[in-house]
Amino acid sequence: AAALGALRNAPALRVLVLKLWHNPIGASRAHELVALRRATVLHTLGLNLTNTALDDDGAWALAALKDAPALHTLTLQLRSNRLGPRGAEALASLRHARALHTLHLDVAHNLLGPAGARALAALKDSPALRTLGLDLCATGVGDSGAQALAALKEAPALHTLRLLLRRNRVESKGARALVELKETPKLQALTLDLRCNPLYFSQLRPLADLKHLGLVITPSWCDSDPFYMQHMGLLV
Repeated sequence: AAALGALRNAPALRVLVLKLWHNPIGASRAHELVALRRATVLHTLGLNLTNTALDDDGAWALAALKDAPALHTLTLQLRSNRLGPRGAEALASLRHARALHTLHLDVAHNLLGPAGARALAALKDSPALRTLGLDLCATGVGDSGAQALAALKEAPALHTLRLLLRRNRVESKGARALVELKETPKLQALTLDLRCNPLYFSQLRPLADLKHLGLVITPSWCDSDPFYMQHMGLLV
């Protein structure tokens, strides 16, 4: 990791993608890796750190990427890393990245819980963020977590949102709260994945109010009938 962090010294490096999944990176080596934040012209960074034993301390190490002076596009794949609410809070601090306009966070299969969802909702305070992807599949955010994520409607520059919430016990209150995303001032495109949640078709009907955003919505139960969803007035 220290050797990879030394890539910061490449004088013309603007785009970097590192695929390091299933390696024992851990929090200590994550600290070495984020030396990349000192790369003065690096504007696009992708890190696949799936199942690398990061835990919350590792997430706080990665949060230092907010200090990268030119970084405007960041993808972090952090599945299966024992992240909790404190780790989500760390990742939400990326809202302070000055130039960041595109952020994709894959934190699926971590135990974030409702508190983690509330923490990530703070990304709404990023002044420049235009595109946001959050993969929260199987993170235990629950109904209250889905309600908290509706606060993303306050993001001032956000025009594209991809929110994946499979297997999270999202119920009717959470689904109704997500309808509030239509109030996002500049939102043009929205993807919601609510598969494998205890929602019935009648509870999904309010989401039809989001159709003007080009909403792509997947059925709630894993074996739901797309034809029936279309009949209910929802896009599939």
